[in-house]
Amino acid sequence: MNVLYITQTFPPEPGATARPLYNSLYLKKLGYEITVLTTMPNYPMGKIFKGYRWKLFKKENYNGVDVLRIWSLPFKNSGKVKRILGYLSFVFSASICGLVLKKYDILIASVPHLGTELVGLIVGKIKKSIIILELRDIIPDNLEFIGIPKHSFVSNLLNKYYSYVDDKMDIIVVPGTSMKKTLIFKGIDKNKIIVLPHGADSKPYNSNIGKKLKTHYNLNNNFIVMYSGSFSPYYDILNYIHAASILSNQNKSIRFVLIGQGTDYEKASQLIHRQRLNNVILTGSVNHKEIEDFHSIADVFITSYVSFKTTPEYMQDYIYTKVAEYLMAGKPLIAIEDGRILGNIIKNNNLGTVVEPKRPDLLAAIIINYANNINLVTHQGFAARAYALENLNREKNIERFDIEFKAKCHFKQ
Repeated sequence: MNVLYITQTFPPEPGATARPLYNSLYLKKLGYEITVLTTMPNYPMGKIFKGYRWKLFKKENYNGVDVLRIWSLPFKNSGKVKRILGYLSFVFSASICGLVLKKYDILIASVPHLGTELVGLIVGKIKKSIIILELRDIIPDNLEFIGIPKHSFVSNLLNKYYSYVDDKMDIIVVPGTSMKKTLIFKGIDKNKIIVLPHGADSKPYNSNIGKKLKTHYNLNNNFIVMYSGSFSPYYDILNYIHAASILSNQNKSIRFVLIGQGTDYEKASQLIHRQRLNNVILTGSVNHKEIEDFHSIADVFITSYVSFKTTPEYMQDYIYTKVAEYLMAGKPLIAIEDGRILGNIIKNNNLGTVVEPKRPDLLAAIIINYANNINLVTHQGFAARAYALENLNREKNIERFDIEFKAKCHFKQ
């Protein structure tokens, strides 16, 4: 079966863009013919990457996946109006491209970004393809993240729009059972919803590369606290740096390695410089092929979910791609949140520690406890790896998806 996978973000862009790449690779392994339709890479800073500039269209093979890249307005991952214009420009370009392309048996519209679902709907209905909506967030339930009130005019309008869109889709794929329950509550037919968790590869790390990274960043004999992902205000990177400031005088062996880019990167850099901290390393963006090598040298990971006043129902027990990668690395996880997202998973499976937001003093105390208790690090690390192998193995989850998808669409295996 031919598949057109439509996504507004894709490697070499950093972060969760690895999800459509690896989904494509594993679907291809199962016999699907995959073509990805995406933009010229520009996320998260809104600058088109070298080698892709001044192009309206580019065809390439990226890591074994056929990719069609089209023009859309590149905008930094901030500013509501500019981001919406960027989304709409992708809808325009991708719809035209999709209609010109051959007929595909299956269209996958991957949404965290507004508008991708519309491309899938337009092209899929005209071409008479099976349309799969891959949700990573529920719009408009997640609009509080960018400052749009839950019951505003915009939110209500988008609620009606997505109710219509969801109803027209053949299959809806979600990363968690809480999200599935939320969609069912909204009136979506449960029989067309498939749970496909975010995942990570289970392959072992190259220890030699890890040793080289430690030497390169002067991290030998250090206890390494690591974050990798977007420097969005949503993840409150500055909180990590405040904790590092506290620790700079308490434990000289602890180092923070913060990987990524985003709107708060400059603020983070300035804060480090202002406080003259030598225990924080900002690496900038790292290619998705190298991120696992960085993960191999961490002793503990940190992540944050702090931007909303109340946790949306669908976010409870929600595991992002980067968290899946953390756990697969076999290291404890420190989750900075109100305890209703990863809290139960961490506590029930002994995968790490939950700490409340905006408390760098508590975060610093927890990190010191880990640094002084290697047995705890080892024990929770084993538990994290075991949990990830059982629940977050990308390849196994795609195989389960394939079986359920064919059953729902009445395909013969």
